[in-house]
Amino acid sequence: MSVITSSQLSTLIIILENELGYLEKKSLEYLDSKTANFGKANFTKYWRDMRPAFQGQPWCACFLSWCAAKAGIPQGIVPVFYDCDVGMQWFKVRGQFLSYSETPNSGDIIFFGKPGDATHVGFVLRVENWRVYTIEGNTSAGTSVVANGGAVCAKDYALNNPKILGYGRPKYEEDKDMPCTYEEFKAHMKTFIEENAAKLPHPDKAPAEFELAKASGITDGTRPQDFATRQEAAVMVYRAMIKD
Repeated sequence: MSVITSSQLSTLIIILENELGYLEKKSLEYLDSKTANFGKANFTKYWRDMRPAFQGQPWCACFLSWCAAKAGIPQGIVPVFYDCDVGMQWFKVRGQFLSYSETPNSGDIIFFGKPGDATHVGFVLRVENWRVYTIEGNTSAGTSVVANGGAVCAKDYALNNPKILGYGRPKYEEDKDMPCTYEEFKAHMKTFIEENAAKLPHPDKAPAEFELAKASGITDGTRPQDFATRQEAAVMVYRAMIKD
């Protein structure tokens, strides 16, 4: 099953942030410039690259699709969609839609509008202090939900904003830093020690120092190729410090 990797998600966020400040154009000129040829005709580089025949149409969904495509995210994970309702239904039929009362995660797709009519969409960056922070295309600055606002902006809203319909949740790579049992940990450490024995301290590399440490009672000399716990290390340092 395809998922968004952590690398792809990081790339997607960078792409989204790099587009902040982009303004729609009044004609097909200077589409790649962030601010030149500003107008209210909905002409953008996003339509040019994704669906040229749709130039002049509202572009919040196209913007999101463009960024996901640039990040190399498969369409089966974040769909290419140009209508907000279509995008919302895509997540709903796959059981990947969270209601407005649920708390989103970074990477979720936020949908706005009224029940049965999604009119705007954005990307969730994070949730903090009961507010959701987003990046959206075709909106404007401020804390109001603005569809067809003409710019790429960073926004934030109260989680209970009545215009939030819910969140599409793409499938992301699972956290590989999973807990393990004590026995599994010991097995991992045994393998590590065997693979790295040549790199670990050994009495053969410092025989005089090793024998002196044993004779002074700093260490009993056991487990010369094993790791010392923090408590054992502290005891050895303490014993070394109190020796005349």
